[in-house]
Amino acid sequence: MFATSTKDAVASDIKTGASRVGNEIRDTAKNVRDDVRNGASASTSNLEGTFNDIGRQVRDCFDSATHEIDDASQRITTQIRTNPVQSTAVALGIGFLFGLAMRR
Repeated sequence: MFATSTKDAVASDIKTGASRVGNEIRDTAKNVRDDVRNGASASTSNLEGTFNDIGRQVRDCFDSATHEIDDASQRITTQIRTNPVQSTAVALGIGFLFGLAMRR
């Protein structure tokens, strides 16, 4: 059938081809692993940036709310000092309504 040298040449070609395919698979797997690592690193960086932005927004909202509460407190204090009788009547009315609501 085939000569021994032909069989040896075919076997050698098969080994070479199998070795080349194995090397390509190994290189592809390494590239995929590297891409996944780089992608995870980029995702982590993106998440850190997002969380930093959210943190800044929460701090800004908290600071704004604190400022508004301070302003409201100042206005209420001024109103009470300017109109003490009216403020006492309002406080008594609110207390009375609160007492009725708690009774039920």
